[in-house]
Amino acid sequence: MKAMETSAIFLGSLLCHALLGFLLVVCYMEIRVETEQTYAVTIWRDAKGKDVLKIGAPEEGPVTKGPEVAPELPKKEEPPPPTPPPVEEPKPAPDAATAPAPAPAPIVKSENVVPPPPQPEPEGGAPDPAPAAPAVGVGSSAGIPRADTKGLAKEADGPVTEADIDKDPTAAIRRRRSGTLTTLREGSQRDIVVVTGQYDHIQEVLDRLEIPYSLMDPEELIKAPLTHCKVLLVNCNGSYAQGLFRVTDVTSLQKEIEALDEKETALRKRVQETKEKRKVFELGLELLKVSSRLSDQRVLLAAVSGANDLVDNVRRFVEGGGYLFSSDWGISILERAFPGTIRNGGMIGPRTVSMRPRPGVKSPLLDEVFFTGLKTGTVVSKKLLWEIDSGSYAMKVEKPTVDVLAEAPELARNNAIAVAFSPDKGKGKVLHVLSHFDRQATKQGDYALQNLLLNFLMDRVKQ
Repeated sequence: MKAMETSAIFLGSLLCHALLGFLLVVCYMEIRVETEQTYAVTIWRDAKGKDVLKIGAPEEGPVTKGPEVAPELPKKEEPPPPTPPPVEEPKPAPDAATAPAPAPAPIVKSENVVPPPPQPEPEGGAPDPAPAAPAVGVGSSAGIPRADTKGLAKEADGPVTEADIDKDPTAAIRRRRSGTLTTLREGSQRDIVVVTGQYDHIQEVLDRLEIPYSLMDPEELIKAPLTHCKVLLVNCNGSYAQGLFRVTDVTSLQKEIEALDEKETALRKRVQETKEKRKVFELGLELLKVSSRLSDQRVLLAAVSGANDLVDNVRRFVEGGGYLFSSDWGISILERAFPGTIRNGGMIGPRTVSMRPRPGVKSPLLDEVFFTGLKTGTVVSKKLLWEIDSGSYAMKVEKPTVDVLAEAPELARNNAIAVAFSPDKGKGKVLHVLSHFDRQATKQGDYALQNLLLNFLMDRVKQ
């Protein structure tokens, strides 16, 4: 009996433990299922700027779990993006009679202004066109801004003072000689041809005075047709070297080139036929010297031939009635084209000298060159200084018919500053000056040189 009781107690205890374990497993599963349920979480910001968190009950229906995602770290709050401007709806086109006038387009300054395309003429006929502005230059000088000269052509010549000249000699000329400028502006661009240079730039003076002209390089002057040209303005250029323009006979140069050419051919043949290395080396050195000399002489012949053609073209132009203005190194052309008039008197400068009119000389080319006071008839008391650049060519006058218009007393020999002459044949005229535009020691010097140029141009117009 006691054994049976013990067995019953053991079985009862076992059943109790089994039941207790089953209840624990059931509780555990219930808790596990409860934690895996999905809840709706809502976060927003209220009107006061505070964050509000709301956790809602799970939605009805089956819940599909996705992959586990690692929780995100809190991010810095970024400012809200700017609100885009409201888009205006297109408005219907207003009536033409009541539509306001459009605002003028902004003006953009530019050196190279492209004119607008031509507009169709309105019904009823086109309005009278506005007067066109005077043309100023071509080539590299086209498009240079011009000062405002509105109404200048209608004004009479006005008085100027020394103070006006010292401030701006070109502006003083525009006021003092408005009538002269009006006449010159009526000409064609092909009437005046400017040959470019390295040390002088006459075209810049013409630009400021609004006088039309054409532009060409010295290389073009060699064969350029000058039939329609009335005045040729030659700037100082390094290509007018005295040695180049003093070579008149090219026969000896051509013979030397022919001899060098034959010698070069013979040496090349000997180099190819010689097998001894030392002899080949010696022949090669001699061939190199001959080839170099031949190349130099060919270049010299081309330059001399070009200079001769240029001189012939200029001579024909002046003898045909043309007017030639040159400065400084341009004298090399003159002494070849017109022998016996003036020639290179040697290099002078740099130095500053005073300029005065040649005693006893009266010429319309000196009008306003030596500015006189408003009420006096004498040269201004202020000393007129003239700047002579380094390496400038002095003028040696060889013929009495050459008019020395201005001179420098400080120069013992060859003291001419400006000379003018006409060749023996033809009706043309030549004016040559020492030194350059816009390089004078005083504004009075610039005023004098610009007036000398204007007088020369007007003298041709009167012809």
